[in-house]
Amino acid sequence: LLNRSDVSQDQLFFIISPALGTKAERVLRDLGVKEPQVVTSVKDSRIYRYLEVYPVSEYIHDAIRAFREQTDDLKMILDEESRRSEITNQDIHERINGLDDILIRLKTADEYFLNLDNLGMPKELTDAKTNLLESIKHWKIKKTKITKIDEALKLSVEFQTELNQWYEDFREMTGRVNTIVCSAIMNRCSEWYKNAAYKEDFQSDDIGPDIIPDCSLPGIVEDLMKLKEEQYVMPKEDFFGKFFKGGQDNTPQEPVLETSYYYEKWREHAIEVVEPIADDLIQKTQFSLQKYYKDLSNLYDKQIKTLIAEVTSERDQVSSQLSKEERLLQNDIDWHTSFCDQLHDIERA
Repeated sequence: LLNRSDVSQDQLFFIISPALGTKAERVLRDLGVKEPQVVTSVKDSRIYRYLEVYPVSEYIHDAIRAFREQTDDLKMILDEESRRSEITNQDIHERINGLDDILIRLKTADEYFLNLDNLGMPKELTDAKTNLLESIKHWKIKKTKITKIDEALKLSVEFQTELNQWYEDFREMTGRVNTIVCSAIMNRCSEWYKNAAYKEDFQSDDIGPDIIPDCSLPGIVEDLMKLKEEQYVMPKEDFFGKFFKGGQDNTPQEPVLETSYYYEKWREHAIEVVEPIADDLIQKTQFSLQKYYKDLSNLYDKQIKTLIAEVTSERDQVSSQLSKEERLLQNDIDWHTSFCDQLHDIERA
């Protein structure tokens, strides 16, 4: 569907069970759907809203196409009259044409900042989280349980130490990803702005990414030591005990209390603690990147609009040097340009 020219993503709705949660949305994004519209029923209000608005959108689209055809015809007429007018006052017309070229480049550059794509989740972030959870899942994977309390305490401390290191590696990776993506955003916006080839020395140093607050892992040693199973079992006699008794001691043995700590339950508990913290850091990183992208784009958009106003004012001053007939023609050309810009704004909206 995404490859069809007659289908846009805002026409797609996905009926998915709430039990799947955000996992299904992440899968859809990985498949190329930027903003999945997930619903749980065909009676969802968003579907009704789409069916209500779609015919109106089609009407507006047809109207814009009709206006576009008329403005194209009018442009041909105005271009012909403009060519005749350029025979006289050639210097003035050359200056006007030069300023018009600058305005076109500025408006084209501004389109990039007005039509921002949603910044997708960097794959490196989800990979870092996957590596973190996989490290936890594979800790002591070949062992089942511990039955000695002192050994269990020692291993729980060891597990906590390894968890802290794995999480620190995860934090460092998210920090590197944040730096790399911020640099890519800055370069992208700078390149878009420089496409206008006009006053390229503008600096965007006033805008920077937010500092991402961090959350360290809590200690879970006490929790791990509480994850135990206790039961009374008959004591197991070793080989030498049986040998020295010679099999003649018939004294009945009393059951003893055995405490077991299962590695699997420890791993599951660690994931329950670590995963929400990792998700929170990823979300904060993603939010910070999106905010930086938007803030930086708004800064460039404001600068370009300032330049457009300056060039337009200069163009008006140059146009005022034309004859009355030429000014009338220039007014028609300006009206045509303004009308086309408005059509474009409606089409973009």
